[in-house]
Amino acid sequence: MFTTVVEESLTYGQAIDKCIHEGKKISRSIWGGYWFYEENPSFAKPKEDGYVRAWEMKGVIVAVSKSMDGLIPATPFLEDMLATDWRVVE
Repeated sequence: MFTTVVEESLTYGQAIDKCIHEGKKISRSIWGGYWFYEENPSFAKPKEDGYVRAWEMKGVIVAVSKSMDGLIPATPFLEDMLATDWRVVE
């Protein structure tokens, strides 16, 4: 969860630039969660037979929900792309 709003009233493009190029967290004013950019995320899941299935990605914007119950690749909707209520959060 974030606790501080650092900058607000950004467009989608401005927010994405902050997220990717400056390594900051971004959110919309109507959200409780946030997005951030991860350069080389990796995931591992042990299987019952002892085999570990692992994934590596190359650059992804990750969404964190307000309940902090997991991470998923961020998926912007048209409403998000046209919004001007994006903000940088910490």
